[in-house]
Amino acid sequence: MVKILSGAGTPLQNKHHRIHATKPLAPQSACTSGPFAQLRTLKMRRNLALTALLVTTCASKDVPLWMQAILDSRPHLKTVKGAHVHRSQYPEDPALKAAGALLAKPPVRNPVVVALTTTPTRVAAVEPAVRSLLNQSQPALIVVSIPDVYNNRRSHWNGKRIEPPAWLAQLDAAARSTKGPCAPCVVVANPAHDYGPATKLVGAVEALRSDPALLAKAGDDREKAIVVAADDDHEWEPFALATLLHVGFSSSKPVGYDATKTVWTYYSYFYPRGRPIKDSVCVAQAGDMLAAPLSLFGELERSAAGVLYSSLLRHRRDSLPRRWGRELLPGGRLPSCFFVDDLFFAAYAAYSRATVYAHPWRRWLFREAKRRKRTGEPAFKPCAQGGCSPKTMQLRYPDGLAHGAVRDRHSTNCRSELEALGWWTRGGVGDPCLLGDF
Repeated sequence: MVKILSGAGTPLQNKHHRIHATKPLAPQSACTSGPFAQLRTLKMRRNLALTALLVTTCASKDVPLWMQAILDSRPHLKTVKGAHVHRSQYPEDPALKAAGALLAKPPVRNPVVVALTTTPTRVAAVEPAVRSLLNQSQPALIVVSIPDVYNNRRSHWNGKRIEPPAWLAQLDAAARSTKGPCAPCVVVANPAHDYGPATKLVGAVEALRSDPALLAKAGDDREKAIVVAADDDHEWEPFALATLLHVGFSSSKPVGYDATKTVWTYYSYFYPRGRPIKDSVCVAQAGDMLAAPLSLFGELERSAAGVLYSSLLRHRRDSLPRRWGRELLPGGRLPSCFFVDDLFFAAYAAYSRATVYAHPWRRWLFREAKRRKRTGEPAFKPCAQGGCSPKTMQLRYPDGLAHGAVRDRHSTNCRSELEALGWWTRGGVGDPCLLGDF
C-alpha cells in the first residue's frame, strides 16, 4: 500500500507531513520538478492521493529534535500501529512559537469543562493530551467520556469494553475525593451509549446534567459554565484554552453580542463548500477546540426517561422535544452523522441559532509580524493559510476517519439525514463563519 507523506501547500505553511512515530527519521532530498509542479488545485492533488497514483512525494524536513525526543519518551505511543505526527508550521517554527506565547491572554472567570473521549485503540497513548489540558493557565474540569460498551459501527471497536488506565483512574479518584471545586482536575464519565466521536460532548453534557455536584468541581456558577470540546490526539500550548475563551467570554464585548448564543474555535469552515455559498453551516472543528456555553446544549442530550428541561424548550420554534444525541445510536436516524461529529455539531449550532466565531489568532500573528517589521525587532513568518492553532503536537491514529472520499460521503449523507428530520437550517446566503476580531 502506498503511503502519501505530504499534503497541499508549501513547506512549513500548509503542508502536513505524516511522520511515523515508531521509526527513526532519515533525511530526504529536496523536491524535484515534475508532475507535482502542474498540480495547482487542491482537488487535483486530493484525487491523486486518494487513488494512490503517486509513488513518491516532495521531501519533508526531519522531525525537529525536540519533537523526536518527546516521541522517543512515549513507549505507549509506539504500541499504536500506524500512529504518526501531523506536521504543521505551528509549533515547529521556533520563532513563530515564541511570538505566539507573547500573545497569550489571561483566564476567564467562568467555570470551564473540557470534554474528551477516546477509543480502545488510543486509550493507552492519550496521557500527554490530557496532561497538556491539566497544564493550562485556564483551570478546567476535564471530563473524559468512555462508553460502557463501544458499539460495532466501526469494525475496529467491535463492542469492546475498556477500563481507564491506572494514571487516569488515579486522576479521577483524586478529583472525586475533593470537596468543592478542584479544577484543574480530571474525571471519567461512563455514558451508557457510544455516540461515536460525538461522545466527547454528548457524554460530558449527560454527566453534568445527571450529577450536579460534578459541575461544582469546575466552579459554582452554572449559568456561566463553558464546555470546550477537544480531541485526544492534540496537545496544547499552556495558554491555548485561556486565549480562546478570553475573546468570546471576557467582560468587554461589542453592543448586541450575546455570549450565550456563540461557538468559538481556532479554525472553522463553511459546509457544503462551493460557490455561491447557500444553505451552508459553519463547522467549528473540535480538533481546534470548540467552545460554547453549557446552556446551548439543552437539546443535545436527554435523560433515559426522555425528559428535557422544559425551560430550555420554551423559546424554540415548536414544542416537540429534540433528541439529537440519541439519533446517532444504532437504529437512529443519523447513522452517517455518527462518523462526522464536527458537521453534526455545526448543524446543531445552526439550528440553535448560535453564531460560530473563528478566533483571530492567525490575524494576531500577522499583526505582530507587521509590527516587528516596522520596529526592526526579530522577524518571524506567520501562518500563510489554513489552521494555525497553538498546538504543541498533533498526532494521527489509524482508527480516525480519513479525509477524502470516505469523509465526503459521510458528510453528504449526514446532511441528507438532518434535512429529513428538519434539522438542517435553510435559507442562509453567504459565509456563515465570522471572525471574532473584536
